[in-house]
Amino acid sequence: MSKRYRVMGHAEVLVTTVVEVDDDEELDEEGIIDRAHEMFTGIGAYCGNGGTDKLIGVDGEDDTISCPEYVEFDDCMLEDE
Repeated sequence: MSKRYRVMGHAEVLVTTVVEVDDDEELDEEGIIDRAHEMFTGIGAYCGNGGTDKLIGVDGEDDTISCPEYVEFDDCMLEDE
């Protein structure tokens, strides 16, 4: 008989969005970043890869998400039998 462990890890993801600034607007970097916070709808869970919690993405037409880092596994727990 064997035991099954769920091993968890974490990795930083890189998210981008596009902010449009009209020619007659004066926004500094902080203002542009504030606008991105207002416009961005967040990271969402989508159905796919065998469940509703295994696929993430972004909704905006100009939004992207990627994971340029290696996953660091740092915790585990025994799964129910």
